[in-house]
Amino acid sequence: MKTADMTDRELETKLWDDDQDAAFADVTDADFDRLLIDVYGADGSPYMDEFEYIDACICNRGVEKRRAVFHAWRKAKGCDPSALHHEE
Repeated sequence: MKTADMTDRELETKLWDDDQDAAFADVTDADFDRLLIDVYGADGSPYMDEFEYIDACICNRGVEKRRAVFHAWRKAKGCDPSALHHEE
């Protein structure tokens, strides 16, 4: 199944698989963007309460850490860096 056809929950489960080859197969950088939580309104201020904001920021940091693992995995595999942003 293509990542574009997955729900956000299915994508999250795939990306955190212990087997990095399985987790990152057919994944793009944009897939990580799908998992980020918007925490700021158009005026730049948080639009959620303090605890929701804290939880969202913790979640976003986790996504960015996993994205860094993805980039390191791609580099170790010798993948073309321009392919990170390719959408089919």
